[in-house]
Amino acid sequence: MYIFHKEIGGDHVVLTNDAFMHLKALRIKVGSSLVLFNGEGGVCEAVVASISRREAKCEVRQRKRAEPLRGPRLVLGIPKISTLEFILQKAIEIGVREILLVESEFTPLRFSQKYFDSKKARWEKIMQSACEQSECLIVPKIGYMHMNEYMGLESKGARFVLHPGANKSFPQKQISGDIDLLVGPEGGWSPQEAESLKEDLVRLPTGILRADTACIAGLLLYAMINQL
Repeated sequence: MYIFHKEIGGDHVVLTNDAFMHLKALRIKVGSSLVLFNGEGGVCEAVVASISRREAKCEVRQRKRAEPLRGPRLVLGIPKISTLEFILQKAIEIGVREILLVESEFTPLRFSQKYFDSKKARWEKIMQSACEQSECLIVPKIGYMHMNEYMGLESKGARFVLHPGANKSFPQKQISGDIDLLVGPEGGWSPQEAESLKEDLVRLPTGILRADTACIAGLLLYAMINQL
């Protein structure tokens, strides 16, 4: 069983709050083995020593460091919030190294840094739960910027911008180095955005997909090709 908990230092770890509720939901008993991780690379194998009404005490048996995250950075044109939260969960389960939310012309709601900051803790919890589910030991970072800001950044690797009207197909061979996988919101990228990114536009071997389906398809295709 994998359980996220920020504080895993020392020979004993006390699980409270969300971590304890997760342990209870899994019906873990005294003597059970666990893998505790702090989402930043710290990992320990532990055994449940005792369980009370509000906490569980675990005895640490072994410590190690998680390997760095593999996979693309998902650059997501912000969709509806319900769709966004579904994508966060599935992207973590499939594998990403980072998630960057970008406010694009077709973003269907008013968005700002203040709004992002107010929702960040909730979204991080969704990602932490997805890491527990998928046994991903590092929680990817999540950030926000406007699409114009992103397009002004110097690219540190290849970009693949999913677009149904692209002339090029998604590459069918292994991709070396870090990449950004861009998926637009409901309604896709605007004509102006697509023009600015025209050199990086690629299409999937499908029809037009919804934002959440496009994320899953693009990430799975990348993972299969690169054998993640």
